[in-house]
Amino acid sequence: MDVAEVPAIRRFQTIDLTTAAWVLPRLVQAYPHLDEWRAKGWLESLVNNNEFLFLYTDGAVALAQLQRSHTLAPKPIVQEHFVFVKDPADKALVARAAGVYSEFLAWSKRLGCDILIVEERSDIPHDLIKAKLGRVFQRQVQYAKVGGA
Repeated sequence: MDVAEVPAIRRFQTIDLTTAAWVLPRLVQAYPHLDEWRAKGWLESLVNNNEFLFLYTDGAVALAQLQRSHTLAPKPIVQEHFVFVKDPADKALVARAAGVYSEFLAWSKRLGCDILIVEERSDIPHDLIKAKLGRVFQRQVQYAKVGGA
């Protein structure tokens, strides 16, 4: 990939909801308890929040959050919430969008984090993520459902 092909990845701005309106139906599909109006309001609230890295690139939107895994943890973690590509079938677009993982990694390092949780809701294949991050580990989480059906 030459310099002309490197996508411009930048922080998401409120105005991007106009050009990236396609992300709202994707968000509602991922979180069915939301409607597009609430999803839009939620995204707008994250634009200037420094606990989130909300990224935009042509054809992709990505969101990660700084979190504490628990109150006694010595370091925070960064957790991906989603990486959505406008057309997940477009391999070139997906490959360019994988660059958001380099941004997630750099942000995590600047924050002093040791763990970056990825592949939560991502249109980027594992191999492309691994190419950006190096080794990607897997862990199993045990949980109990406490309410509902």
